[in-house]
Amino acid sequence: MKKLLGLFFLVTFISIFSLTSVYASDDDVNDDSRDESKFEQKLEDLREKRQEKIEKLREKEKKLFEKKQEKKENRQEKIATKQAENQQRTVEKLKEVFLKVLERMNAAIARLDRISEKIASRIDKLNEKGVDTTKAETALAAAEEKGVAAAAAIKDAEVAIVAIDPTSTSVSDAANKARDAVNSAKSALKDYHKALVAALRELKAAAELRGEDADGD
Repeated sequence: MKKLLGLFFLVTFISIFSLTSVYASDDDVNDDSRDESKFEQKLEDLREKRQEKIEKLREKEKKLFEKKQEKKENRQEKIATKQAENQQRTVEKLKEVFLKVLERMNAAIARLDRISEKIASRIDKLNEKGVDTTKAETALAAAEEKGVAAAAAIKDAEVAIVAIDPTSTSVSDAANKARDAVNSAKSALKDYHKALVAALRELKAAAELRGEDADGD
């Protein structure tokens, strides 16, 4: 009987110990699950913070880039403004030089016109005396045509000079056209002078045939 009671108590003790171990294992599993759940949440929070930090850095980088770009644009604008101002001064100086050249040309053509008028007056006087001035008249008429061409060339040059726009992208082309126009006017003025010299030569030749002075009575 005592043996049976001993065996019963032994079995009962083993059973209780086994149940206790099982419950203890379940508690451990539940604790681990809870800990794991907490850590996952913590990890998720850390990831969110990391993403927020990345976004802030991106925003900071964007602002720095925009600020740098703005400085670059301002610098380019200042350079462009400076270049425009320099171009303005250069063009104005060039126009001033050209216009002074035209002033001298206009003065020169006025002198040549007076010479032409004197030649015409002398031709009339010689005609009154019966001198044949046909060649001189023809030469003077040709010279007058050269004078008209010279006057027109000077006016064309003036228009080309005034047309130079310092704000235009084609200002260099306009300046070259004005320079060419000024050179053409110079050439036309020289042609007028040469033609008057030829007319004066013919006048003197006609006067010498009658022993007259081409410059006066």
